[in-house]
Amino acid sequence: MYKKVDGSQKNLTAYYHERTAQVCADYLIPHIKPDSKILDVGCGPGSITRDLANLAPSGTTVGVDYFSTVVSQARASYPLPNLTFEVGNTLKLEFPDNSFDIVHCHCVLEHLPGSGPKEAMKAFYRVCRPSGVVAVCDCNTETGKYEDANDGMLDYWKHAQEATYRTGTHPHAGNELARDALEAKFARVEAKNAVLQVNIPVGGPCAPGEGEEFCLRLEMGTLEQIRGWDKAFKEWEKNGGRGLSFETVQLLAWK
Repeated sequence: MYKKVDGSQKNLTAYYHERTAQVCADYLIPHIKPDSKILDVGCGPGSITRDLANLAPSGTTVGVDYFSTVVSQARASYPLPNLTFEVGNTLKLEFPDNSFDIVHCHCVLEHLPGSGPKEAMKAFYRVCRPSGVVAVCDCNTETGKYEDANDGMLDYWKHAQEATYRTGTHPHAGNELARDALEAKFARVEAKNAVLQVNIPVGGPCAPGEGEEFCLRLEMGTLEQIRGWDKAFKEWEKNGGRGLSFETVQLLAWK
């Protein structure tokens, strides 16, 4: 699933534009100092990264994402003096050992296939400074719930989860964070459960064009099914629906 999203889909990346550090990284904020050197891995269009940079005005913040399209969006949106964005691979971070006081990663590991989450945690450990902290939040995607979902939306979600399993990614990534951090040899690990609530962009995930194409790429269903799901989402939106929630795990791991 991760490799099939190239970052250019405006309706899909819109999911990430509303994210803030105050909502998505509240558990990390008490550990940020004005001069912290921060790495945000899988930064997307950069809204969380911007907030992290503002919380460390005397430090430096770097956002890294696999997709050049969203990195370009982030650079254009947030030209702060202490903030840079780079194209990079979560599993092969191109920074020297012990480079950052804080490494942050929000809802990325669930998209990595195979041993990706374990390898990512090892990469975070390597670039984190001694006594620094790694902060990772990931969903258990099967717990996703649309507020007042209709039958068509429930059918869409069922097929979306089946597609996730076919790609070999990690729908239970949140539950695996603490184990992976301990295996990566972090000195201290804390994890807690939380609920992540997001607003769905107008148009929904199956809208004609990029949304429809995305569903077809993942082989989620026939064109007829996808258009039926789109109709269900439009009916939901018409009645004021926008909310989606997930159960997550928030991890803090000290090197």
